[in-house]
Amino acid sequence: MVATQMIGGGGDAFADVVEVMVGGIAAPVVITGVGIYLPPIMISVGATPSSGEVVVDLAVPVGAVVTQVNATVTADAPGRTNIGGIATVRASAGDPTSASTELVVDFGTLRTASSVDVPGTAAVSKVTPWIGTKFDGTVTLIGTGGWVDFQELQTERLLVKMSSSVSPATMAADGKVTTTTPPSDLELMVGASRAWLRPGPAPDGFTETVDITTAVQAAVDAGTPLDDVGNVSVRLVLKARVPGDISLAIGETRYLRTHTVDFPGQTTTVRFDEEGRQAVALPLPEGHETWLVHQVLATIAAEDTGPRRVLPPTGPTPSSTAELVLDADRRLCVRLPDAALDHLRLLHGIRLLLTPGPTGIELGGSLLGGSAAAPGEPVPDVVLGPVSAAPAGEPAWVSLLFGQPVAPLVGEKTWIALSVASGEAVVALAEPATVAAEDAMLRRIAPNGIAQVPSSAVLERLSISDPAVPVRTDLLAVRVIGEAPDDAPIALVETERPQPRNPLSIQLTATGPTNVTVGPVVVAYSDSRSHP
Repeated sequence: MVATQMIGGGGDAFADVVEVMVGGIAAPVVITGVGIYLPPIMISVGATPSSGEVVVDLAVPVGAVVTQVNATVTADAPGRTNIGGIATVRASAGDPTSASTELVVDFGTLRTASSVDVPGTAAVSKVTPWIGTKFDGTVTLIGTGGWVDFQELQTERLLVKMSSSVSPATMAADGKVTTTTPPSDLELMVGASRAWLRPGPAPDGFTETVDITTAVQAAVDAGTPLDDVGNVSVRLVLKARVPGDISLAIGETRYLRTHTVDFPGQTTTVRFDEEGRQAVALPLPEGHETWLVHQVLATIAAEDTGPRRVLPPTGPTPSSTAELVLDADRRLCVRLPDAALDHLRLLHGIRLLLTPGPTGIELGGSLLGGSAAAPGEPVPDVVLGPVSAAPAGEPAWVSLLFGQPVAPLVGEKTWIALSVASGEAVVALAEPATVAAEDAMLRRIAPNGIAQVPSSAVLERLSISDPAVPVRTDLLAVRVIGEAPDDAPIALVETERPQPRNPLSIQLTATGPTNVTVGPVVVAYSDSRSHP
């Protein structure tokens, strides 16, 4: 038994097909959803006007399915900006944190500067650049007082001499410097993982929008709730090796809340005694009436019962206006539908929808070739059955098997001749299929051996003015038992799109007997009460 988790997409009217292993057979599983509204993520932002780092905290409900997170990064040269956003400040001698008339403005990298503005009443008397091993060089100051300009220079540090003492903390917080060096080597971290990197200096007016949905989802999955309402905090950090004017804006951000279904327990088992369809109701908690369901994420595993598959697993639709009595006096031939044969490499038999009479029925059959309109000669030494069915008051599907599996006929149509050894049964006719290849054509064999179209009929008219409605009596309700090629396997179990009904359910269709384990199942939803 192989368990595989299937995850579908989001939004309005979607259907994601995922190849999975169900009972050892590849099965297309369709996970779909309904609804369109997705509420925004809560955001808190922290940043200085110019800096080497910007932080954004996202509060996302634990277990949420993140469907969209876009981050817009902007970067530019600082111009006139706070010293503390792009540099550190220390006293030139003694305690580096003490007030001094000489402060070192350390950029930590080569930076172009052209003015300094010190806080308070102190006046700038001298500015000296760092030349690699010491402060040296003459800088001509333009202006007097606390704000001075000078010819543009490139240096890692400036030694600023003032008329009175200023603390490094005050200088960093309130002092200004003019620089045209852009931020460089931008990096966006989501949690502990790098989500984006742009090496080198940022061009003027740089902006770029980054899709970080996958990275945020990984952080949500790895996080733990940090508050009473069960939110996970996801930290986004934009860094620049060379600080500057950088910002990080979260655009249209979407997520879905999730609920793990309790059956009770995380799984439930569905038994299929034969092919068919069953609905698995998904119990939801109180208050779910306001939910808009967007996704159903499920793990589905089936017990592999062997290579036999039944096609179609549901249908054909039995006729509601006509039926046929099958007995020893009526020999019937049915052309197996191409829609089933095209998917099979071996035939194991057929299934008929029978209501056996008071004494039951024993019937068998043989394999014939033929054209699209009529059966031909029997295939030597290939027989079906015989099989016996006890008296019954309700129709049931009865299998009629070959002694050994046989291949579908090549170059001609595949027909089955039915013969009754004893008893009788009502055999269901079929309504015409929407695709002719799904119809099983029925012919009656006359005493002279000629295949004939069964007699047609019309519905009884309630009044003479009602139009005559013809009834098809030449289509049999039949299913084909067979084995698919190894390179084109048939799913043992398939799912259908969950319907937006109460109760919400997963539809399972099995092509043979099996036990199916469903779960865990996670329902992704938003609350309609938040709908604008």
